[in-house]
Amino acid sequence: MSCVPAYITKNRHGTFYFRLIIPVRLRPYFPHHRRELKRSLGTDSRREAIQRARAYRVKFDRLFGELMKDKKDEDFQIDLITVVDLKLPNGVTVGKIEAN
Repeated sequence: MSCVPAYITKNRHGTFYFRLIIPVRLRPYFPHHRRELKRSLGTDSRREAIQRARAYRVKFDRLFGELMKDKKDEDFQIDLITVVDLKLPNGVTVGKIEAN
């Protein structure tokens, strides 16, 4: 039995969730200075949850990396409630991130 990554949790009903802490210096970019992102992975299968969570992790790591680079731009604001395709100031597009 392999280990489940720390960013995957399971609720009392057996559904797996993706959970990621937002770095403190990036919280101002998120509505209400959110501390974490939590998304249902829509499955009770550990194997499927790990695959889906990896995709989320890659997308958010890429987003966080771009935000760290662009942190100096004061006009750059992100509202992840409505973002489906996010285009960053440096031209990089991060697709289908929905983080309410």
